[in-house]
Amino acid sequence: MKAHIRLACAAAMALAAASPATAWKLVNPGDQVIIGKTTMVVVPTSGWNRSNTGYVVGSDVWTIDGTGLNELYFAADISNGKPLLYEFNKKDNPLPKFAETMQLTDLPDLLERTWRVGRKAVVYKTVAVEPARLGGHDAVRIRYEYVLDGNHLTYKGVPTAAIVSGKLQLAVFEAPALYYYDRDRAKAEAAMDGVTFRALPIINR
Repeated sequence: MKAHIRLACAAAMALAAASPATAWKLVNPGDQVIIGKTTMVVVPTSGWNRSNTGYVVGSDVWTIDGTGLNELYFAADISNGKPLLYEFNKKDNPLPKFAETMQLTDLPDLLERTWRVGRKAVVYKTVAVEPARLGGHDAVRIRYEYVLDGNHLTYKGVPTAAIVSGKLQLAVFEAPALYYYDRDRAKAEAAMDGVTFRALPIINR
């Protein structure tokens, strides 16, 4: 059995054991997808499966073969004092929080500290930080890799992050370094490049 097929079987079983029931919907190339009820809109160039829930309010999780194999995470309009992922142990092991005073240069460190806690990443390494654009705004594109604690798999990730009107806008593609990351990275980056931001209507109170 090929190595990536064995990996697929192992990751699928782990995902089935660890994840709650989630509804999925097909996203077709060219669809305009609003992330949560936020300002972020994504227009992918390839097909994805989209879950009905993300990790925080205003987020989506997309995948092709299953989140253990390829995951595209969009989190929009993360406000001051909010984490990038769901808090599993807020009292004893809290996640780092985004601060509206942060600069783009602060985001690689914020991501690393978040992933070490929220994703149980060990041997985490930031490989590169490059200037980028996200929805027409200045952004950073980060490349990282880490070993997942407990199963010794090496994962690679490529987030693109921007700060728009004091809120964090984040898109992260992550997959096992073996086979899936190289196979699907271009599709994920094309989806990130298809991000735009819309103006929300002003509600008089």
